[in-house]
Amino acid sequence: MSADSFDPIVQNLLGADEFIVKSNATSEVASVSFQFACSIGRVIWAQQTFLLLPVVLHNEPGRPILVGGIIQARNWVATLRSICEQWENHLPNKPLWNWTESDVYNFFHRVMLRPEISERYPSPVYSYQTFLSISQAFNTAHSGRLAGLTSDSLFFPITAALKRLMMDQLLADLDINYEDWRAGNGYPPVPMAISATILSQAIGLLESDETATALALYSAWRKQPNSHATWFPVYKSQPDIFEISNKSPNDPHGLMAALKEQGVSHITQMPWHDKGAFREFRRRLIGGCLNILLIQSGYRSHEIRSCASNESRKRKGLLQVKQCLSKSMDGFKVFRPLAELSTRAAETLWNLSFVDPTRYPIPFQHSLHETGCAEAVLSSSLPANSFKACDTNSLNLRLNAFYLSDVIPVMPEASHIHPRLSSHQFRHSFAEFALRRFDEDVHESLREHFIHSTDYATQIYERLKLTPAVHAALEKEYLREIIGKAADGKLEERFWGPAFQAIKNKIEKIKILHPGKPEGAYTEILSEVERFAVFEWGFCVLFSSSKREARCHDSTTGVPNVDELGSPFRCSTCPNNMNNSIQRENLLRTEIAYAEIGRTHPIKAVGKICSDMAQQIAHRRAKNESN
Repeated sequence: MSADSFDPIVQNLLGADEFIVKSNATSEVASVSFQFACSIGRVIWAQQTFLLLPVVLHNEPGRPILVGGIIQARNWVATLRSICEQWENHLPNKPLWNWTESDVYNFFHRVMLRPEISERYPSPVYSYQTFLSISQAFNTAHSGRLAGLTSDSLFFPITAALKRLMMDQLLADLDINYEDWRAGNGYPPVPMAISATILSQAIGLLESDETATALALYSAWRKQPNSHATWFPVYKSQPDIFEISNKSPNDPHGLMAALKEQGVSHITQMPWHDKGAFREFRRRLIGGCLNILLIQSGYRSHEIRSCASNESRKRKGLLQVKQCLSKSMDGFKVFRPLAELSTRAAETLWNLSFVDPTRYPIPFQHSLHETGCAEAVLSSSLPANSFKACDTNSLNLRLNAFYLSDVIPVMPEASHIHPRLSSHQFRHSFAEFALRRFDEDVHESLREHFIHSTDYATQIYERLKLTPAVHAALEKEYLREIIGKAADGKLEERFWGPAFQAIKNKIEKIKILHPGKPEGAYTEILSEVERFAVFEWGFCVLFSSSKREARCHDSTTGVPNVDELGSPFRCSTCPNNMNNSIQRENLLRTEIAYAEIGRTHPIKAVGKICSDMAQQIAHRRAKNESN
C-alpha cells in the first residue's frame, strides 16, 4: 500500500484482521496481518502486546501506527503468530496466567524445533535470536498486564536463568552445546585458509585468457547482433567465428576488435571444443565471481541479489552498486562500494550477457548468457522476468558448484573441514578477517559496513572469532614472515633490539650449516620461540634459551608472564625484546613521559623511580641505535 492510496483516517481496532503501520525511516505505509489460526481472544492479546513492543514508536488514534521499520514490525507479528497458534493447538483452554513452568518448558520445546531440516537450515533448532524474540514478547505482555495494558500474561517473567534451564534440556537431547548455539555458530565462518583458496582459484579463472575471450564474444555480439550459430557450428566442416574472422580482412563480426579490447588479440581459435564445454566454463566463472563478491564484501545475499547493472556508478575506478537494504533500512536503496577485484568480478558477470548491461537492469546472477536469449533479443521477445534476480538457494548452489569443481580438487581436506558453503557464512568470514587483520578494534567499522541498527547484531559476528590458539598462530605466522624477509634482505621496515640481533645470528648460522636450501631450516628458529607477542612499545620474542633472563618472571610461578607483566620499562631491558620504528617512537614518548613525571612528582621516591625508568629506556634506545 502506498502513501498516496492510504485513507488518513485509520481505525486500528483490537480484533481487526490487520493494523496499518507507517515506517519512521521511509514514511512508507503498509499493513500487518493478524489473521491467525486461533481464537479472537488470542488475536487481541497479540495486538495488545504488539503495541507495547519497542518496534512501535507512536500510536495516535485515527492515524497509522508509527513503527521503526515495516520489516521489523512484520517480524514481530510473525513471532506473535507462532505463540498464538501454538497456544491454540496445545493449551486452548488454559490462559497464560495459569501456565506452570512445565507448560512454558513444553511450549518452548515445541516452538523452537524446526518442522523439517534442509540444506539451507541444517540445525534442528531455531536460532537464539528467535528464542529471544519469543521470550521478549512474553515479558512485554507480563509487564503490560502489571500495568493493566494487556488482558493476559504469564504469572512470572522469563528470566535469564529460566531461559538457560529451558534450552539446556532441549539442546542436550539434541547433542547441541548451549554456548555454541547462543553464539550463533549455525553459520560458521568459512575458514581463512579455505576462503583464500576459493579466492585464489576464482582470481585465476577471472584473469584467464578464456574469460577475456568469452567477454569478447559477448561484447562483439552486442555490437553486431546476429546468429550465434557461428560460435559452435553444428557440422565440423563449417567454419566457426574465429575461422571466419581470421580469413576476412574486415572483421565481419567485430571479434578481432573485441579481443584486442580485452587484451587477448593473440587468441586465434575458440578455447572450447563445443557448447557443453563453454557452458561448463560459464558455470565455473559465474560461481567464481559470486564467491569473490561475497568474500570481499561481506554483504547479505539479498543485498547482492538486489544489485542491477544500470544502477551502478564508477568512482576512482571502483564500482558503487545500489543495494536494497531490506533488513537494515526497511528497503531503502543506497550506493555501496566494491573493492577492485569485486569490481572486476561484477563487471564480468554483467558483461557475460547478450543484453547491454548499461541499458537494462541485469542482476549479478542471471541467465542472459544462455543462447536462447540471443534468439529472444533478435526477435524482440525477451521475457519480462529475464531480469529477475535468482533466490538465495540458487545463489548457494552456484557457490557450491564452484567449490566442488575448482576448490576441492586442489584442497581435498576442505570437504571434511567445511563441506558446504552458504552466502551468509562469508559474512562471518568477513568479520573474522577484519578482527584478525586489524587487531579486533573494528567494532564500529564492522557495524557501519554491515549497516546494523544495533550493537548486539554486530556482536554476533564478533563472538568467538579469535581464540587464544588463533592469536598464537597468527603471532607465529607474523614472526615466520619477519624471519623469511630478514633472511632474504627484503624487510620493508627496520628492527632493533637484542631479540632481532639473535634472530639475525641464527639466520647466519643456518646459512653456513645449510648452504644449499637454508629456507627449510628457518623453521628451527620458530621452534625455539615459546611465545611471540606484540605490544605498542615492542615485540617479545621469548626464546627457550633466554627464557631465564626474561624480565617478566612471575614471582609466584617463577615463569615468564608476558601478557600481564610486560611493560615499557621491563621490556626495554629484556634480552627477548625487539622493536620497529613505530614502536621506537612510542618508546620515546614513554621515556619523555616518565622523565616529566620524575621531574615534577611531589613525592620524591616516586619521582626517582620514574626518572630511573626513563634513564633505562634511554639507555636501551641508545644501545639499539648504535647496532
